[in-house]
Amino acid sequence: SNKGDLVIADNNIASSSMVIDIQSEGVYLKRINIENNTINCPISDYLSFGIYIDVSGISNNADIIITNNNMIGDLSDFVRIYFEYINNITVIFENNNINGNRYIPEGGDGFSLSTFGGNNNSYIFLNNNINVFGTALYFYQDMINNTNVILANNNLTGDYEGICFDMYFVENLTMLLTNNYIMATNLGVDFE
Repeated sequence: SNKGDLVIADNNIASSSMVIDIQSEGVYLKRINIENNTINCPISDYLSFGIYIDVSGISNNADIIITNNNMIGDLSDFVRIYFEYINNITVIFENNNINGNRYIPEGGDGFSLSTFGGNNNSYIFLNNNINVFGTALYFYQDMINNTNVILANNNLTGDYEGICFDMYFVENLTMLLTNNYIMATNLGVDFE
């Protein structure tokens, strides 16, 4: 329903492709809450996701909360979120455990967040443990303004990169990185 809530909690979910797939175009969600789930993708090919959220139809002033999930397997991205031209969004990613089993060509990222357009958004990442063969945290931001990013107390290991910030036409960005453990073969923290 318009401006409703979607809650996915306390499940044990396994799939070889999309484990949780939320595409909310035309359904204006106010809150997405994914918590206390075990997500497993034992064997996978290209384009497989533990949690995939394309929230082109989410409301302004909405929350996306992903907490206390355990994700393991062979995935292109364990969590991928995409939205565009949405304002005042808060994304909270907290107390999640992600473990990738093997190398996936052109993928294997722990958390991927892509935003095109939008103002006054907040991204909060706290107390996560991510160990993958790609990039632990990947941010793509284009044409955004007044964005707040907090990364604290995370344990991030990426065989390629720990954290990648891929940003274009970004204004008034506030970023706090504190008390994180970051380990990567290529780049620990990459700002592009």
